[in-house]
Amino acid sequence: MADKAFVIEKLGWYIGKGFLHDPKVKLRTLALFLQENGLATRQLVDPALDLADDFQISSADVTERGLRFLKGGYQKWIKSIDRGRDPADDSLLKRELEKLG
Repeated sequence: MADKAFVIEKLGWYIGKGFLHDPKVKLRTLALFLQENGLATRQLVDPALDLADDFQISSADVTERGLRFLKGGYQKWIKSIDRGRDPADDSLLKRELEKLG
């Protein structure tokens, strides 16, 4: 990627902030979704391991298609979690990715 990388999600932004959901579950779900759908440029997370407190996803970690997805479908998923959706439920992510084509 020619542009300077930027942080998209960072676990440290959520730790100790009193969210109703577990931020590790949300970021693990996102990282696995990106990996499993060819939207990541590298392995972001090992499914067998817990996320480290310094875990983050940057723009350099996702493909161009991944960035397009994060600007649209991902935002809808985040809003649904804020309204009470289980952060481990990636069905909305799947539907939004299908819309992206």
